[in-house]
Amino acid sequence: MQATGSKISPDVNIADESLIHNPHNDYELSVMPGADGLVFCVHDNTRNKFVALHNYSFYPSLSAGALADQCAQIIKEDELLSRTKFKSVLVGMPGKISTLIPSVLFDIHTVNLFLGFNHEADEAQLQSHDKIAMADAYNAYAYDAALADCWKPLSSKVRVVHYTTALIQSMLLQHRAEAHSKILLHVRRDSFDLVVTEGRTLQLCNVFDYKAPEDVLYHVLNAMEQLNLNPANETLIMAGQVEKKSAVYEILHKYVSNITFAQRIPNTECSYGFAALQQHKYYPIFALRQCVS
Repeated sequence: MQATGSKISPDVNIADESLIHNPHNDYELSVMPGADGLVFCVHDNTRNKFVALHNYSFYPSLSAGALADQCAQIIKEDELLSRTKFKSVLVGMPGKISTLIPSVLFDIHTVNLFLGFNHEADEAQLQSHDKIAMADAYNAYAYDAALADCWKPLSSKVRVVHYTTALIQSMLLQHRAEAHSKILLHVRRDSFDLVVTEGRTLQLCNVFDYKAPEDVLYHVLNAMEQLNLNPANETLIMAGQVEKKSAVYEILHKYVSNITFAQRIPNTECSYGFAALQQHKYYPIFALRQCVS
């Protein structure tokens, strides 16, 4: 993110000319805010394609309260958000307070008890849950109300899901016909997500903090060992803030033979400006679109 005077500018700014010359009222906005950045994309339902993507990076990383304030400022100043009315807004909520609950055990009145097993309660946060039909489970989570509310000026229809719901659903949809396990490693600045699926079965979804590449290696290999997966045979799909020349990639490649980078979700149409994007970096925001009901 760049500051021009007091105005904030995106690191990545892709927008189809149709947004300027032929605007209409059938746009849907997908948003993923996080401590280290904000990314959003605009889907044109009339043409059934993505027509814009903006990315903002935050240095240093922001607290939950500061994140809501920063997003509110971006909404006011971003050239696209400030002048476009959206049919709907879907927010992929950040946060480590989430728990997967098998459908057979799910009860809306006891969600807080499941969350309490693994996380300390934060009375300032709201609780919600997403149904993940393909996993036969619910993803229960807590989120910051101010971060959800700041998007309401853009649309009368704002919905939140947990960002891991998007990762899980996307992996299950993309690889449901494959017999072997698939491992998604989504890297952020100080943490990463690990999602493992086998066909239509979710085997693992967890979030880990890390300070060094060796921390990532340890957690990945430990997860594979617990799931009886052989690093020499399995495919690791990398997404997010990672490059082929990065230390994380290099250390993992010493132990995991098959490493690929995530590609844009199949059957996703995009405007020509998206061709220059490093697709793996924005995998989650395209995955979020698959949560649109």
